[in-house]
Amino acid sequence: MPYNYILDVKSRRAHGIELRNNVVIFDEAHNIEKMCEDSASVDLTSYDIACCIEDVNKCIEIHRKLNDGLPGDGGDVSVVGGDITRVDNDLEGMFCVKAILLALEKQLDSITIQAAQGVTKPGGFIHEVFAECQLKCDNYLLVLEECDKMLLQLTTDGSGFNRSFSLQKFSDMIRTVFSAGYESVSCYKVHVSVQSDFLRRKQRVDTWTSKRTKQPDTVRVLSYWCFSPGHAMEDLRRQGVHCVILTSGTLSPLSTFSSELKIPFPVSIESSHVIERHQMMCGVLTCGPGNITLNSSYQTRFNRDYLQSLGNAVFGFSQTVPQGLLVFFSSYPLMNKCVETWQENGMWERLRGIKPVFVEPKGKNDFNQTIDGYYEKIRDPEHNAAVFFAVCRGKVAEGLDFADMNGRAVVITGLPFPPRMEPKVQLKMEYLDEQIKGSGKKHEKKEEVGANSQFPLV
Repeated sequence: MPYNYILDVKSRRAHGIELRNNVVIFDEAHNIEKMCEDSASVDLTSYDIACCIEDVNKCIEIHRKLNDGLPGDGGDVSVVGGDITRVDNDLEGMFCVKAILLALEKQLDSITIQAAQGVTKPGGFIHEVFAECQLKCDNYLLVLEECDKMLLQLTTDGSGFNRSFSLQKFSDMIRTVFSAGYESVSCYKVHVSVQSDFLRRKQRVDTWTSKRTKQPDTVRVLSYWCFSPGHAMEDLRRQGVHCVILTSGTLSPLSTFSSELKIPFPVSIESSHVIERHQMMCGVLTCGPGNITLNSSYQTRFNRDYLQSLGNAVFGFSQTVPQGLLVFFSSYPLMNKCVETWQENGMWERLRGIKPVFVEPKGKNDFNQTIDGYYEKIRDPEHNAAVFFAVCRGKVAEGLDFADMNGRAVVITGLPFPPRMEPKVQLKMEYLDEQIKGSGKKHEKKEEVGANSQFPLV
């Protein structure tokens, strides 16, 4: 099953996964660090909060229809003042949750955001925000209980509810914040940003919420990001697992990997590679034909001279390397741009004149058909060769074995480094600097090179 089914508290709860006394095995574990961080992180937008309020209003409406005339049916939030510890019936509990949501909406709107990339606060800031909304350690379980009741009511009512499942997202944020506890806030950062292209990103809009929730020009995003993989791994230990086994061909160096996960590994095995040094050759090609620098950075990757030179280099490899040749690109957009350019300038037909060319698709069904075609052409005595264009961290790069004639050589045109200017990347680098007094850049490179080091570089 996917990593997040095990690591994510929300997924374990939803799927009823019990870990106590079980042996947990993570294969291809070189990706586990990022998965641990993502599973312990959560985002909530101002649109989500507005939709939550609409969901609560819907529950209040349903409750009134089913229980006409019950005490507390005054429709005024002030009857409980947001103090959920004094709830006497379900309706008052709904009003309490609504009061908390209204306060959270106000708190999020009041945060000053001057920089285009948003504002970052220490992890403990989320508890300050929640405390202002009367959401604290002594009542969050009651809030979650009320949210669960409303979610059940909305799903069983038959009239439908907000398709964004915003109330569930609100519950997930509460669980993440309070399950982490105050002692873990040092692993977290709170980031508040403005998202201006929200409508373009959101494909589906609820059909019954207010106009405000239907068409927001911009939304504010409250993010609670975890930067310590060890936080999620420690949670596994608290669940009572018998043991955790991590396996991969690219975990080296184990010392830094273990320090990131912050759990001891009393048993570790690090074997040498099955391929001897004399059986392979690794090299770096800095310039292509015409002495054009082969630089796949953001500034030059779509430059036509670079694309032309890269095409000539790949063409030269195709002439020299027998049987199977794998060519990896740093992203789908770059691979597609190369294919498009080479089709326009005739390089594509030149490549196909030497070997059949296959391009990695995104769809699962199309992928199976494409990879089978690649293997078939290599086995076909008429061709006995093929080229496969793929993407680093794509399906071809993870878990497939291109032994012997299926992969005589691998060309990696560039590594997919994270975008340096993204707030989450910058905060991760700062966190690493704070933790080990080192350079965040080194860890950024380790993450990407480690994920692709199962391939020799031609």
